[in-house]
Amino acid sequence: MRDPQEKVVVAYLRPSTVHGSFMESLMDLLIYDFATHRRIAEGGGRLSYQAGANLSGPRNEVVRKFLAYGQADWLWMVDSDMVFEPDTVERLLEQADPETAPIVGGLCFGLDDRGDIVPTLYGLMGDADDPANLDVVRFDEWPPDSMFQVVATGAACLLIHKSVLERMRDFELPSRPGRVGFNDAFPWFQELEHDGRPVSEDIAFCWRAGLLQIPVYVNTAVKIGHVKDRLLTMESYFLARGLLAPSHVGVGV
Repeated sequence: MRDPQEKVVVAYLRPSTVHGSFMESLMDLLIYDFATHRRIAEGGGRLSYQAGANLSGPRNEVVRKFLAYGQADWLWMVDSDMVFEPDTVERLLEQADPETAPIVGGLCFGLDDRGDIVPTLYGLMGDADDPANLDVVRFDEWPPDSMFQVVATGAACLLIHKSVLERMRDFELPSRPGRVGFNDAFPWFQELEHDGRPVSEDIAFCWRAGLLQIPVYVNTAVKIGHVKDRLLTMESYFLARGLLAPSHVGVGV
């Protein structure tokens, strides 16, 4: 069993209002935590930050507050349009490790430019010895109920050990002599550009972890729902691809 002394801070960005399904998930998770190890209730805590369309600044501010608090081992970032099981944090922690798996996400889904449901699992394709010819690819398949190492995933459900955030903050980038960190204003999360295309702030965070040789995993046993115009889940992904009969899917919000 995981050490109950390890504490977790739950952090989420929010618009002026949030979806009821997220609040129900969060309340059930906090009740579960209080009834079991109290990682959040005693020594962890909750951080929320109101955010608009630009998420880089608020995400960095959440990290600053987490590190300043200094009493918790893990930061769990979850977006306020996600739905999840009460034991989600505990299940992520089961496979997480400060050294070998310090960044662990849940299996999440989003919508691409065509409106198709896609998993937020990313890798690199090309010649590793020639960075100019590397390209980001999305994995459409994954090992079930496993720790799946990826180059990047989203921050919609992401457990991060504090040592990762400290290493990024203190990293001496060769292109910034005499200064520490990747960027003064955006030390952890920052929107970037790659090969003429935008890179979201959460993918950039994972890339920075990769530069520090910090592995990123997705625990595909921890399945997270995403509230859009419909609930995006693994089941709705399989249904859209014709891999699951409609009668087997329950995606009501």
